[in-house]
Amino acid sequence: MTQQQNNFLNIIRAYVDQDYTPIIESPDWNEIYRLAYIHSLSGMLYVTVQDRNLCSDEALLNNMARAFMLTVGNSVNKELAFSAVLDILTNNGIRHIVFKGTVVREYYPDKELRTMGDIDLAIDKADKDGVHKVMLDAGASYDEVDSHAEVSNYELNVVVFEIHTNVMESNLFDDVDYIGYFSDLFSRAEARKVSSKEVGSEESYTYELKKEFHLIYLLVHMAKHFKFGGCGLRMYMDIVMFLCHFNGELDWDYVREELKKLKLIHFADSVFQFCNRWFGTDIAVLENEISDSEMEIITEYVLAGGTFGYHGKNVDAIRAENKDSGWFSKIKTVGCFIFPSYDHLKRRYEWMGETPKWLLPVAWVRYWYYRIFVVKQSKQDTLKRIKQATESSEDALEHYRLMEKIGLA
Repeated sequence: MTQQQNNFLNIIRAYVDQDYTPIIESPDWNEIYRLAYIHSLSGMLYVTVQDRNLCSDEALLNNMARAFMLTVGNSVNKELAFSAVLDILTNNGIRHIVFKGTVVREYYPDKELRTMGDIDLAIDKADKDGVHKVMLDAGASYDEVDSHAEVSNYELNVVVFEIHTNVMESNLFDDVDYIGYFSDLFSRAEARKVSSKEVGSEESYTYELKKEFHLIYLLVHMAKHFKFGGCGLRMYMDIVMFLCHFNGELDWDYVREELKKLKLIHFADSVFQFCNRWFGTDIAVLENEISDSEMEIITEYVLAGGTFGYHGKNVDAIRAENKDSGWFSKIKTVGCFIFPSYDHLKRRYEWMGETPKWLLPVAWVRYWYYRIFVVKQSKQDTLKRIKQATESSEDALEHYRLMEKIGLA
């Protein structure tokens, strides 16, 4: 881990633990700010640096202040749009589950500084058509290109909403049915509150995942991101804030048994140990310890990769190597990229509908048309991605070695 990575980590720890005094040595504030930017933590960096008088560079502080204001502005806009969508669904009697960032941000010292990209909601599959209608009636635009069989994307007030009928679209391990495990979310959720805007009913239509199950989902979501690219500091902070909020209230026996079913007990232990190391928490390790040397290597890897692990890495090669290794796998990867399977297209694109399998070549033509003319992906970009996916990338080899250490291989 570099000195500037260590400085950055110490400052973010001071945001999480107000009693902690950060140790800053030979700071390169431009590099520290860059790390905060790629991890979507610029706002937290600014308030901590300001509160602790850590930096005297006025020009840099002004840049940080602008990033802070942008973070807060984006947060307020998303909160207003989120509230509007909840009202739309509630007023139309549609049950919905809130989870991930919109829930966990409430546990942060300053919820406005917990950045979010898209906003996730879950609904019953039977309500999908009804949701589509009310969202369009409310003025939202529907993103047909990025909507999948299990998730519909809408944009309202420049905020993208991912509305899921299932929050898992693929399995992390071939012998564990993650899709089935997360298929009935409402049985693992509870009513969040009764809205005063509901018409003629005391029933709440807004649900939230039960706390133990929400923790399990957050860990599965992290594992998915790490396996197919990476996950940055913000996801680990979510775990810290979540566990601090529910301090002493969780049924850890249940959590442990469910993680065993999902083959993620080792991964969860690695997450808890990193949280303890990076943020000074005291989360109990369930079964597996990670050595200090392994922790140092993975810390540098996580900090270098940014929010979703994409920075400076050949992510296409990483995803290809996750499937298998060797030249046969690489040839298969190229084939699947150009001629995706029926099952892949059916999961990926809603327009597939009930298309019979014998019309797969027609679907390929539609797929190519989408890639070239709708998504406007250039020929050069497509060829570049294919080349990267077939490279014997050191990024892929390093990623696989790290996954072995944390139980994802």
